[in-house]
Amino acid sequence: MNNKKKIVIAGAGFGGITATLKLFNLLGKFKNEYEIVLLDRHHHQLYTAALYEIAAAPRKNAPDLILKSSVLIALDDIISKKQIRVIYD
Repeated sequence: MNNKKKIVIAGAGFGGITATLKLFNLLGKFKNEYEIVLLDRHHHQLYTAALYEIAAAPRKNAPDLILKSSVLIALDDIISKKQIRVIYD
């Protein structure tokens, strides 16, 4: 049975991601005593400040995949190789 204390962060926006990563780093040697759980309904973080670039970019100059990757960042990429559990719900 898992006796770790759980720290749950609801939402993977800028605040949630920042809190999760800073908390993970601050736990240091206590990481084995805590489980950090990040909750979000999406598998990505949307960088809304760059949405205007997609709207203004001519489709013939920039493929859709490149445009999409400039505003969507996968949560798995952000927390890769860290002991952080993500629940998508």
